[in-house]
Amino acid sequence: MNRSTSSVLNLGHRSRIARPLAAVVLATALSSAIVAQANGTVDEAAPSLNRSEMLMWLADGERGLWIEGRNLQWVYARFSGICHGVSATNSLVFETGESGNIGRHSSILVPGNLRCTVQTLTRSEGPPKDRNVAIEPQPQTQ
Repeated sequence: MNRSTSSVLNLGHRSRIARPLAAVVLATALSSAIVAQANGTVDEAAPSLNRSEMLMWLADGERGLWIEGRNLQWVYARFSGICHGVSATNSLVFETGESGNIGRHSSILVPGNLRCTVQTLTRSEGPPKDRNVAIEPQPQTQ
């Protein structure tokens, strides 16, 4: 047997082992996904929101931001850390890169050149309706 024939035979031998092994790995992954789905543990696909589709946003203190899209659906962007000043401004810049999509690699610029990085973006019901219940309106002074 020459050298080229033996390497072909070895490849055939590896192929005979690799194919069934790949089938077992694939079957295991599929069955795990089916079990997880039945248990309700599979996350929905990450929401996608382009900055051109934003209608409004509302800060959740200094930890995150609710963003309403053109489809009237809300997403919640949680920051990777505290974002000082986000709840005290009405002017934000969304850095999204060329895609224009807000996601895990996006940043939000707060006036004063403070950059806040988005850690997660998830679907949301929007801001709580009773978030201002404890705040008493104050008379305006001139």
